[in-house]
Amino acid sequence: AFGILDEMRQAGCEPDVFSYSILINLCARSKDWKTAVSLLREMPGAGVPPNEVSYNATISARVKALSLLREMPDAGVSPNVVSYSAAISACEKGGQWEEALSLFDEMLAAGVQPDVIIYSAAISACEKAGRWEKAVSLLREMPGAGVQPNVVSYSAAISACEKAGRWEEAVSLLREMPAAGVRPNVVSFSAAISACEKAGRCDEALSLLQKMREDGLQPDVYSFNATIQACAAAQWPDEALRLFKEALRSVEPDCITFNAVLDAV
Repeated sequence: AFGILDEMRQAGCEPDVFSYSILINLCARSKDWKTAVSLLREMPGAGVPPNEVSYNATISARVKALSLLREMPDAGVSPNVVSYSAAISACEKGGQWEEALSLFDEMLAAGVQPDVIIYSAAISACEKAGRWEKAVSLLREMPGAGVQPNVVSYSAAISACEKAGRWEEAVSLLREMPAAGVRPNVVSFSAAISACEKAGRCDEALSLLQKMREDGLQPDVYSFNATIQACAAAQWPDEALRLFKEALRSVEPDCITFNAVLDAV
């Protein structure tokens, strides 16, 4: 791509905002953030003012996302839903959870309508920040904002409840998903099973594991681990051994699997 850019210049054809945006996007996809930022900084000097696409592509490189978002108005570019989505996602993945939630509130105040990707990223930030009530609140407000929650939104909210030890809320969210038109996946079930395990609800964990099978889902090692650990805590060695043997036939056990079954027996 950079070779083509050089050929353009040699042919007397100067790159425009479209050319730069494509190159920045390629750099972002390759996680070459330094080159992405360098190209963005080069544009004004080349007589090519950056636009929303240029900024959004650079922000998606997930480094300096906040500072780039902040400078957009000074450059005469208004942040849009893509800008905020990239910045919130960057903050969430970079461990800046409070910043991600602050950006979400800022976006609403700016009159930018969030989409399902932004809501899911914000809920995931709540999960990692240990704010389960905020996570559930965001999930609840999505339909009223005209945004249909998806399996990522629900799974993140269930995980937030699981980390906070709110097993009843986690299970309730899992069970309401079909009525909301969302099919639970392995991640959704595993998070709810883990919530039950931490609360010492072995019966609920076993019930959810069985429900997974009934829904045509293959439990993964995390599902088995949480359920075996629940059986160990409940002192149900026979059930733990049965699940361990089942796990050997369908997944690759890890250290947690073996330690859990040893604890059970």
